[in-house]
Amino acid sequence: MRTILAGTFALAACITAACGDVKTPTQQSGQEPAVAFASVDQKTAFASRRRSGDCSIDLVDGKPAGDRIVLRAGSTARIEGWAADGETNSVPAQAAILLRSTERSYYAYALRGLHRDDVAKASGIAAFATSGYVVSAGTDAVRPGDYSARLIQQTRSGRIECDTGKTIEVTAR
Repeated sequence: MRTILAGTFALAACITAACGDVKTPTQQSGQEPAVAFASVDQKTAFASRRRSGDCSIDLVDGKPAGDRIVLRAGSTARIEGWAADGETNSVPAQAAILLRSTERSYYAYALRGLHRDDVAKASGIAAFATSGYVVSAGTDAVRPGDYSARLIQQTRSGRIECDTGKTIEVTAR
């Protein structure tokens, strides 16, 4: 546990100082402090000022993410990807994965600022080199069902909601 916390603090300090050769948690140990998906009110679930398509879920538990991702209730999933603001060519400081259905929504905050040189190269936007995120989130509180996977990004001008185009199915234990 001390190693994980020390690595997290070192990563945060280096991201703040804009270090160039930081190894992300993925590259170091593949372990971050786990959080749990939390329920959020459907009516006010991260009300967003605008929509964006500048995000992706790339890996789930180290495997490429398809259009349909299956998670078992009561498990912890490690989700990796990238999120950016293509309108301002910047990387938001905060992001959360939002699981949204017609009846309920759940969210988990992501560790941001991880290196994604592939995203910067593909987009031609240098600022996107730190667009990576990772979250390890438990599904204990998530009811089985199908959810639209979205990323909510907090920017200086407000919130952006990005539809990843993926469905997350949470199955019973």
